[in-house]
Amino acid sequence: MRTAVALDDWALLRGGIEMTMRQHGISTVISVGTLSECVAQLNDRPGERQIDFIVVGQMKDSSQLAAVSRLAQTGAKVIAITPCATPSALVELCTEGAFGVLGRDGDLSAAVASVANGDRYVAPGLLATMFEPAAQIPHQPRFDLTERERQVLTELATGRSNGEISERLLIGTQTVKTHLSNIYDKLGVHRRTHAVRLALSHSLV
Repeated sequence: MRTAVALDDWALLRGGIEMTMRQHGISTVISVGTLSECVAQLNDRPGERQIDFIVVGQMKDSSQLAAVSRLAQTGAKVIAITPCATPSALVELCTEGAFGVLGRDGDLSAAVASVANGDRYVAPGLLATMFEPAAQIPHQPRFDLTERERQVLTELATGRSNGEISERLLIGTQTVKTHLSNIYDKLGVHRRTHAVRLALSHSLV
């Protein structure tokens, strides 16, 4: 049976997560309110089957972004339930490893079904914010990205890892790292999230 973790400081929401998981035949084996508790219980499962899904809400001991980044490293598919629907917040969550993102009033069942099927999911209402008309930029700088660098940046903006980019573009992971280094230099940034935010604001992808 597939397994899940429910992480949110509101017990009522955790109960809703558990109920939704049961509807999809998924057993919630950890249900806690803090990231530290979650990590501790994950570490106390030696020899156990890897967790399949982790639903991350809000917690008092960590930001949601940091929790998503930390828990994505477990190999589980992370679904973030966020109160913040700004385009930059959505991009950051996806970039840090969230497979699904929805608001507190979103359809968790639809998110679970999509992610369980191997697809990424962003709630339609949140996705719409990504395509709202942007404010006019008085001066549009040129970054002189190559075609391949634009392709890598486009893949990066969808939240894909270096390995996934390598597979999709049929290039080595070291080549991906080299392209990313060149992209960062040309954009004047040092992090993936900053590169994606700049790319979206300047219509580079």
